[in-house]
Amino acid sequence: MLQPNQNNTVLITGAGGMVGQEISRVFSDTYKLHALLHSQLDIQDLEKVRQIFSEIKPGLVIHLAAMTDVDGCERNPAKAMAINAEGTKNIARACVRESARLVYLSTSDVFDGTKKTPYDEDDQPNPINHYGRSKYQGEQAIKEIKPDAYIIRACWLFGGGAEDKKFVAKILELAQVQQVISAVTDVYGSPTYTRDLAEGIKRIVETGKLGLYHLNNRGCCSRYELTQKILEYASRCHRDSRIKDCAVQPVKSADYTTIAPRPLMAAMKSVRLENIGLPNLMRSWEEALEEYLRGTP
Repeated sequence: MLQPNQNNTVLITGAGGMVGQEISRVFSDTYKLHALLHSQLDIQDLEKVRQIFSEIKPGLVIHLAAMTDVDGCERNPAKAMAINAEGTKNIARACVRESARLVYLSTSDVFDGTKKTPYDEDDQPNPINHYGRSKYQGEQAIKEIKPDAYIIRACWLFGGGAEDKKFVAKILELAQVQQVISAVTDVYGSPTYTRDLAEGIKRIVETGKLGLYHLNNRGCCSRYELTQKILEYASRCHRDSRIKDCAVQPVKSADYTTIAPRPLMAAMKSVRLENIGLPNLMRSWEEALEEYLRGTP
């Protein structure tokens, strides 16, 4: 719960996404929740944002609304900046106006990927694609407008079951129609279960310790290693024999062309969770992935 005498009303932007659904589930049991979809709140419209904030009077805002299609952001950087940077400015201004606390969900794409080991909160961002630039501009806007906030960076999300459209779901889909899947061996990240992310955000908020945190399932792997684990775990709980028989072919990222450049190292670790008494907040990505796939039809 929030601290005594604090407003217990929580407003979530972008509540229809895979993270938003988990945040809504995790916070709904102990908070008065307003989970808003894009159709209910366009964060680019400052007057509308102010109006809704004035009506709801949130004590805490969890800002998830964003343009997250990395290649789409590269195709339309102006739109990415309008939503991810300018829209975030509007949310931050409204939080200041209503004296609401703020959680902003950011990304490991704020880093350039040149580091050989996982990034921590003290590493300097240097985004190489428009998605990362727009999200980092959002971080900077919050630091300028509302520095007393929580900035949470996440990485390689999976979750949402049938609503999952990201890497894990794509591998499962491919495994049912292909005998061999190619996966890159030189791109690294920290796979993160949206359920663990949501529960971790709640734990951090309830410490009252504001600041920047990396919040991902513990560990680091390549896309190739992740693909292997997806097929291994899925074969244990899926009846479709095609998943079990599917093989993984190692390839290099240079063999693939994407519209937006991706950081080769996107993995993260936290050096700040220990400072707030939560050193073991996030379990390993392998444990989280296996649990998720056990529950995915």
